[in-house]
Amino acid sequence: MKLSGAIFDMDGTLLDSMGVWAKMGSTHLRTLGFEPRGDIDSFFTSFSFKQAAEHYKYEYGVPMTVEEIIKSISGAAEKKYRFEVQAKSGVPAFLQKLAERGVTMCVATNTERELCEAAFKRCGIHEYFKKIITCTELSTSKKEPLIYRECLKALGATRENTLVFEDALFAATTAKSDGFKLCGVFDEHERKEDELIKLSDVYLNDYTDFDGFIKAVERL
Repeated sequence: MKLSGAIFDMDGTLLDSMGVWAKMGSTHLRTLGFEPRGDIDSFFTSFSFKQAAEHYKYEYGVPMTVEEIIKSISGAAEKKYRFEVQAKSGVPAFLQKLAERGVTMCVATNTERELCEAAFKRCGIHEYFKKIITCTELSTSKKEPLIYRECLKALGATRENTLVFEDALFAATTAKSDGFKLCGVFDEHERKEDELIKLSDVYLNDYTDFDGFIKAVERL
Protein backbone atom coordinates (compact mmCIF):
# COMPACT_ATOMS: atom_id res chain seq x y z
CA MET A 1 0.00 0.00 0.00
CA LYS A 2 1.24 3.46 -0.90
CA LEU A 3 -0.08 5.68 1.86
CA SER A 4 -1.24 9.10 0.68
CA GLY A 5 -4.22 9.84 2.97
CA ALA A 6 -4.88 9.41 6.69
CA ILE A 7 -8.16 9.86 8.58
CA PHE A 8 -7.67 10.20 12.33
CA ASP A 9 -10.18 9.87 15.10
CA MET A 10 -9.38 12.34 17.88
CA ASP A 11 -10.38 11.16 21.38
CA GLY A 12 -8.33 8.17 22.44
CA THR A 13 -6.48 8.12 19.11
CA LEU A 14 -4.65 11.45 18.87
CA LEU A 15 -5.52 12.83 22.30
CA ASP A 16 -5.40 11.14 25.68
CA SER A 17 -8.92 12.36 26.34
CA MET A 18 -11.29 9.42 26.70
CA GLY A 19 -11.27 9.95 30.46
CA VAL A 20 -13.13 13.22 29.89
CA TRP A 21 -16.12 11.25 28.59
CA ALA A 22 -15.99 8.17 30.83
CA LYS A 23 -18.73 9.49 33.14
CA MET A 24 -19.74 12.67 31.34
CA GLY A 25 -23.23 11.54 30.41
CA SER A 26 -24.35 10.51 33.88
CA THR A 27 -22.50 13.29 35.74
CA HIS A 28 -23.79 16.06 33.49
CA LEU A 29 -27.35 14.72 33.48
CA ARG A 30 -27.36 14.86 37.28
CA THR A 31 -26.27 18.52 37.18
CA LEU A 32 -29.44 19.16 35.18
CA GLY A 33 -31.51 17.47 37.89
CA PHE A 34 -32.17 14.08 36.31
CA GLU A 35 -31.15 10.60 37.47
CA PRO A 36 -29.50 8.52 34.70
CA ARG A 37 -30.96 5.23 33.54
CA GLY A 38 -28.97 2.47 31.91
CA ASP A 39 -25.64 3.16 30.20
CA ILE A 40 -26.08 6.86 29.43
CA ASP A 41 -22.29 7.32 29.36
CA SER A 42 -22.02 5.25 26.18
CA PHE A 43 -23.80 8.03 24.29
CA PHE A 44 -20.69 10.17 24.66
CA THR A 45 -18.42 7.60 23.09
CA SER A 46 -20.78 6.10 20.50
CA PHE A 47 -22.92 9.04 19.37
CA SER A 48 -22.57 12.69 18.38
CA PHE A 49 -23.27 15.57 20.77
CA LYS A 50 -26.51 16.20 18.90
CA GLN A 51 -27.72 12.63 19.28
CA ALA A 52 -26.78 12.58 22.96
CA ALA A 53 -28.59 15.90 23.46
CA GLU A 54 -31.67 14.55 21.71
CA HIS A 55 -31.57 11.54 24.03
CA TYR A 56 -31.44 13.88 27.02
CA LYS A 57 -34.40 15.87 25.72
CA TYR A 58 -36.72 13.15 24.52
CA GLU A 59 -35.88 10.28 26.89
CA TYR A 60 -35.51 12.36 30.07
CA GLY A 61 -37.62 15.41 29.30
CA VAL A 62 -34.81 17.91 29.87
CA PRO A 63 -36.54 21.31 29.43
CA MET A 64 -33.95 22.80 27.07
CA THR A 65 -33.58 22.92 23.31
CA VAL A 66 -31.18 20.46 21.69
CA GLU A 67 -28.87 23.39 20.90
CA GLU A 68 -28.91 24.51 24.54
CA ILE A 69 -28.10 20.99 25.73
CA ILE A 70 -25.19 20.73 23.27
CA LYS A 71 -23.86 24.07 24.52
CA SER A 72 -24.19 22.86 28.11
CA ILE A 73 -22.30 19.63 27.39
CA SER A 74 -19.57 21.51 25.51
CA GLY A 75 -19.21 23.91 28.42
CA ALA A 76 -18.70 21.03 30.83
CA ALA A 77 -15.82 19.68 28.72
CA GLU A 78 -14.35 22.98 27.49
CA LYS A 79 -11.91 23.60 30.34
CA LYS A 80 -10.31 20.20 29.95
CA TYR A 81 -9.81 20.60 26.20
CA ARG A 82 -8.57 24.17 26.43
CA PHE A 83 -6.15 23.65 29.31
CA GLU A 84 -5.60 20.02 30.27
CA VAL A 85 -5.98 17.32 27.59
CA GLN A 86 -2.67 16.29 26.01
CA ALA A 87 -1.70 14.61 22.76
CA LYS A 88 -0.77 10.98 23.16
CA SER A 89 2.94 10.37 23.52
CA GLY A 90 4.75 10.52 20.17
CA VAL A 91 1.82 11.97 18.21
CA PRO A 92 3.40 15.30 17.12
CA ALA A 93 6.54 13.62 15.76
CA PHE A 94 4.47 10.89 14.07
CA LEU A 95 2.29 13.47 12.29
CA GLN A 96 5.36 15.46 11.26
CA LYS A 97 6.88 12.36 9.66
CA LEU A 98 3.65 11.59 7.82
CA ALA A 99 3.57 15.16 6.52
CA GLU A 100 7.18 14.87 5.35
CA ARG A 101 6.17 11.81 3.32
CA GLY A 102 3.40 13.81 1.62
CA VAL A 103 0.51 12.16 3.46
CA THR A 104 -2.59 14.39 3.61
CA MET A 105 -4.48 14.16 6.92
CA CYS A 106 -8.02 14.76 8.11
CA VAL A 107 -9.84 14.34 11.44
CA ALA A 108 -13.17 12.55 11.93
CA THR A 109 -14.55 13.11 15.43
CA ASN A 110 -17.63 12.92 17.65
CA THR A 111 -16.40 15.94 19.59
CA GLU A 112 -17.42 19.53 18.83
CA ARG A 113 -15.18 21.56 16.52
CA GLU A 114 -14.37 24.29 19.07
CA LEU A 115 -13.01 21.74 21.53
CA CYS A 116 -10.97 19.99 18.83
CA GLU A 117 -9.38 23.17 17.59
CA ALA A 118 -8.59 24.43 21.10
CA ALA A 119 -6.80 21.21 22.05
CA PHE A 120 -5.00 20.82 18.71
CA LYS A 121 -3.65 24.36 18.74
CA ARG A 122 -2.42 24.07 22.32
CA CYS A 123 -0.79 20.69 21.57
CA GLY A 124 0.84 22.05 18.40
CA ILE A 125 -0.77 19.63 15.92
CA HIS A 126 -3.52 21.72 14.31
CA GLU A 127 -1.40 22.55 11.26
CA TYR A 128 -1.16 18.92 10.14
CA PHE A 129 -4.82 18.50 9.25
CA LYS A 130 -6.37 19.59 6.00
CA LYS A 131 -9.83 19.48 7.56
CA ILE A 132 -11.67 18.59 10.77
CA ILE A 133 -15.08 16.99 10.23
CA THR A 134 -17.44 16.38 13.14
CA CYS A 135 -20.38 14.02 13.51
CA THR A 136 -22.56 16.87 14.76
CA GLU A 137 -21.97 18.90 11.60
CA LEU A 138 -23.06 15.92 9.49
CA SER A 139 -25.92 14.89 11.81
CA THR A 140 -24.47 11.41 11.97
CA SER A 141 -22.52 9.09 14.26
CA LYS A 142 -19.66 6.67 13.74
CA LYS A 143 -22.13 3.84 13.58
CA GLU A 144 -22.57 5.06 9.99
CA PRO A 145 -19.74 5.50 7.43
CA LEU A 146 -20.74 9.00 6.26
CA ILE A 147 -18.03 10.84 8.21
CA TYR A 148 -15.27 8.66 6.76
CA ARG A 149 -16.60 9.14 3.25
CA GLU A 150 -16.68 12.91 3.73
CA CYS A 151 -13.10 12.88 5.00
CA LEU A 152 -12.07 10.86 1.95
CA LYS A 153 -13.61 13.53 -0.30
CA ALA A 154 -11.78 16.26 1.62
CA LEU A 155 -8.49 14.43 1.18
CA GLY A 156 -9.07 13.85 -2.53
CA ALA A 157 -7.83 10.30 -1.99
CA THR A 158 -9.10 6.76 -2.55
CA ARG A 159 -9.81 3.99 -0.07
CA GLU A 160 -6.92 2.01 -1.54
CA ASN A 161 -4.32 4.54 -0.37
CA THR A 162 -6.04 5.87 2.76
CA LEU A 163 -5.74 4.57 6.31
CA VAL A 164 -8.30 5.18 9.07
CA PHE A 165 -6.87 5.48 12.61
CA GLU A 166 -9.33 4.49 15.37
CA ASP A 167 -9.09 3.37 19.00
CA ALA A 168 -12.76 2.38 19.45
CA LEU A 169 -13.91 -1.00 18.15
CA PHE A 170 -17.40 0.15 17.13
CA ALA A 171 -16.04 3.01 14.99
CA ALA A 172 -13.23 0.88 13.59
CA THR A 173 -15.80 -1.73 12.55
CA THR A 174 -17.82 0.90 10.68
CA ALA A 175 -14.80 2.10 8.71
CA LYS A 176 -13.53 -1.40 7.94
CA SER A 177 -16.98 -2.57 6.84
CA ASP A 178 -17.11 0.34 4.39
CA GLY A 179 -13.93 -0.81 2.67
CA PHE A 180 -11.31 1.31 4.45
CA LYS A 181 -7.98 -0.04 5.60
CA LEU A 182 -7.70 0.27 9.36
CA CYS A 183 -4.95 1.23 11.79
CA GLY A 184 -6.09 0.33 15.29
CA VAL A 185 -4.64 2.42 18.11
CA PHE A 186 -4.33 1.24 21.70
CA ASP A 187 -6.29 3.11 24.34
CA GLU A 188 -6.86 1.83 27.85
CA HIS A 189 -10.57 2.69 27.71
CA GLU A 190 -11.29 0.21 24.87
CA ARG A 191 -12.29 -2.96 26.68
CA LYS A 192 -12.31 -5.11 23.52
CA GLU A 193 -8.69 -4.57 22.49
CA ASP A 194 -8.28 -8.16 21.26
CA GLU A 195 -11.13 -7.70 18.81
CA LEU A 196 -9.72 -4.39 17.60
CA ILE A 197 -6.33 -5.99 16.98
CA LYS A 198 -7.92 -8.78 14.94
CA LEU A 199 -9.91 -6.27 12.88
CA SER A 200 -6.95 -3.98 12.17
CA ASP A 201 -4.71 -4.11 9.12
CA VAL A 202 -2.05 -2.33 11.19
CA TYR A 203 -2.03 -1.87 14.97
CA LEU A 204 -0.20 0.73 17.06
CA ASN A 205 0.48 0.19 20.74
CA ASP A 206 1.95 3.70 20.68
CA TYR A 207 3.39 6.21 18.21
CA THR A 208 7.09 5.61 18.82
CA ASP A 209 8.05 3.19 16.02
CA PHE A 210 7.33 5.13 12.84
CA ASP A 211 9.65 3.03 10.67
CA GLY A 212 7.93 -0.16 11.83
CA PHE A 213 4.56 1.40 11.06
CA ILE A 214 5.60 2.33 7.53
CA LYS A 215 6.96 -1.16 6.87
CA ALA A 216 3.67 -2.68 8.03
CA VAL A 217 1.70 -0.31 5.76
CA GLU A 218 3.87 -1.12 2.75
CA ARG A 219 3.09 -4.81 3.20
CA LEU A 220 -0.65 -4.23 2.81
